[in-house]
Amino acid sequence: MLFNCPFLLFSIVRVIELNAGKPPLTYRHFIQVISGMKEPPVPVPALSSRMVPNTYSPVSEDHDEKWGVPSLEELGKNSAMFIL
Repeated sequence: MLFNCPFLLFSIVRVIELNAGKPPLTYRHFIQVISGMKEPPVPVPALSSRMVPNTYSPVSEDHDEKWGVPSLEELGKNSAMFIL
């Protein structure tokens, strides 16, 4: 059996426990339930070059051709359809 642990701020199991075994059905009710829970942990800071000094990630000349995001035209779509 595989179990995927999503990245959530609050434990779904705990939220349901605090709500008499039922999931909250509205956002307002969810907020009411979690207001009694402790604050979620502070996120870790974004990785920066100061955290890992003396490192280098080489980028080849053809990086964008290999790994770049294709344009809508390259995907066979008309970009005019998507302009608001």
